[in-house]
Amino acid sequence: MFKQLILILRSALFYVGYVLATIVMSFIFILLFPLMPPRRRHGFAAAWCKSILGWLRLSCGVNYEITGTDNLLEQPAVYLSNHQSSWETLLFYTLIFPISPILKMELLKIPFWGWALRLLKPIAIDRSKPREAARSLLLQGEQRLKEGNSI
Repeated sequence: MFKQLILILRSALFYVGYVLATIVMSFIFILLFPLMPPRRRHGFAAAWCKSILGWLRLSCGVNYEITGTDNLLEQPAVYLSNHQSSWETLLFYTLIFPISPILKMELLKIPFWGWALRLLKPIAIDRSKPREAARSLLLQGEQRLKEGNSI
């Protein structure tokens, strides 16, 4: 029971830090991103993701090992993952530069965070309309690859 209480407290500590950091960084991103070139925006986003992963390690003890990074390409490419949580999205931003993740359109409507995310030019799709989403994914995906972003 004591271990479970510690886990709950560590999780709560993580989320408090995560939410506070996200609010602060969203304001900074919204103010600075319009003044920055896209690659610099992605650099800031990668640094934020790295800091959140570090906070997760510190507050909750989450460790991981990455193998096969030598298979990541230097030129833009399409990478696929079996999406389990937001953790791999944070990790992708630290491994693949620059990247435009595919996400549901609703995420861009979240106050502050979604507005900042929009400035990174993700590929937003409407999952309620699968055919339109597929067409949109192909069009936006081709455009992002031409812009030099991986997907």
